[in-house]
Amino acid sequence: MKPLHLIASLVFLLISTWVVSSSERTVRGFQVTYYKLISPFIKAGSAFDQKTKLFFSEVQTSQQLEKRLVAIESEFGPLQATEARYKQIEAENARLRSALDIKTRSKFMLTSAKVVRRSPATWWETITIDKGGDNRLAPQIPVISEQGLVGKVDRVFNDLSTVLLLTDESCLISAKVDGTPEHGIISGQRGKYGEESLLRLKYLTNDISVPQGTKVYTSGKGGVFPDNILIGTIVSIETGALYAEALVKPSFNLDESEVVFAIVNDQ
Repeated sequence: MKPLHLIASLVFLLISTWVVSSSERTVRGFQVTYYKLISPFIKAGSAFDQKTKLFFSEVQTSQQLEKRLVAIESEFGPLQATEARYKQIEAENARLRSALDIKTRSKFMLTSAKVVRRSPATWWETITIDKGGDNRLAPQIPVISEQGLVGKVDRVFNDLSTVLLLTDESCLISAKVDGTPEHGIISGQRGKYGEESLLRLKYLTNDISVPQGTKVYTSGKGGVFPDNILIGTIVSIETGALYAEALVKPSFNLDESEVVFAIVNDQ
């Protein structure tokens, strides 16, 4: 046995012998002293145990919250897709209700069509719609929307047609200025994609004086477009040597409508 172990054993035996041989009062005193000495360590151990339990409890709670968060995120994706689909259906229903309302109120016989193609390179010239000869469409038929005049049918296939937009330079329309005796010819102008395309109303008298926002309508002359279809509103007036011209903002906006109407009874 090592000397250190031997000394420790002897000390333990002496203390044990003293405790056994001592009186009960002495033993109690020893116990009180002993517990006073180790009490701080017991309390510290107890506090450490509590902190340890609290830590593991927080870890467990955090894991449970993380699992709940993962479950919620897995449910959020389908809910978000459902909400987007609901909004899409709601918008489609609104467009259909609007189309039905226009067909009910219009004095013309209308065939509704959906815009299926618009070329980015020639966005101001033509659009393609999903109705054609099978639906009584023919070249030169006027095309309108709930906002106003769109253009006229250009080429016709069985179930498709191209529409020459009023913003195209070659689409000439006889027009009149609301509240005045002014008449002129309106045509489109080339524009850059994404920018507002303005129309040009020519052959107005030089003394014309109308406020910005004055409406311009079809005059009915020429035999293509019926009378009193809204074309747009005047932005500005430019006077020239012989006549004045007005810049006109089209009332029709392709970005705000996917449904147009062909006036089939004016073939």
